[in-house]
Amino acid sequence: AIDKVVNSIGLYFSPANIKTMAFKTTIQSKFRLLEMVKYYKYIGFTIDRRLSFIRHVTDAKPKVDSRFHMIKAITNPKIGVNAKMPITLYKSLIQSVLQLSCKSVLGTLERIQIVPIRYFLGIANDSSSMMLYRESGMMAIHILIKDETATHIS
Repeated sequence: AIDKVVNSIGLYFSPANIKTMAFKTTIQSKFRLLEMVKYYKYIGFTIDRRLSFIRHVTDAKPKVDSRFHMIKAITNPKIGVNAKMPITLYKSLIQSVLQLSCKSVLGTLERIQIVPIRYFLGIANDSSSMMLYRESGMMAIHILIKDETATHIS
């Protein structure tokens, strides 16, 4: 049982604070009341049983949308804010949420990322995403994730 392995290295755990997720096998413990979950959120990252990360993106989208609407409200052109302020706020409030993700959901993340950038720059929907990134001075999410991974590995 897992509790014997954990105890053998000098660690002890509380069953009230443990969640289990069955990928292929079940975990046996003397604590029979371990809660089984289909997904688990850990440090802002949602992990599911299939490791598809779809739940992570599903959880991130409302967060991104609410931050997008907040930025729209506080950077209203009638107020006379600096033209670069929306992109700066985007990078700090939205891009950070999207960067905490996985390569398997990059297409979905790209679509989520492009909507606010198009709005803030006033660029038409039929323009290319490469032009969009060039105009905003930002990088595509797949490049950011790749760079972030390389930074953590090296």
